[in-house]
Amino acid sequence: MFMISKKVDFPPLPDPPTWEEMEEDLKKTDNNDITFTDNLYKTDERKGTGELKRQTSHINTETVTEKDDIHNSDQLFSEAVDFVEKNDELSTYIKLLGEEKEKLQELSQTLKNTVEEVKKQALVAIDGY
Repeated sequence: MFMISKKVDFPPLPDPPTWEEMEEDLKKTDNNDITFTDNLYKTDERKGTGELKRQTSHINTETVTEKDDIHNSDQLFSEAVDFVEKNDELSTYIKLLGEEKEKLQELSQTLKNTVEEVKKQALVAIDGY
C-alpha cells in the first residue's frame, strides 16, 4: 500500500571558485558568450505585466563594433569588481560597528554602575555612616 522512501545522501557542495578562477574563466570566454549578454531578456511592454520574454533577435553587427563590445564588457567587469569590493568593505564596516556597539554598551553599563556607587557613597556621607 504505502511506499517507504529512503533518505538519499547527496555529496557535499563543491567549494565556490576563487577570484583568480573566476577571472581566468572570464578571460577565456568568447565575446559572443550568451552568458554575458545583457539583452537576453526584455520586458514585454505591450502586455504591461512586466513578464520577461526571451529576445530572439540578435545584435545588429553593423551598429555595434567589436571594440565597443569589448569596452562594454570591460566596463561591466570593472563595475562588478567595484561592487564586490564595496560589498566586502560594507561587511567589514558592519562587523566593526557591531564591535563598537558592544564596547559602548559595556561603557554605558560601567557608567551606570559608577553613578549608583557615587549615589550610595553620597547617601552614606549625608547620613554620617
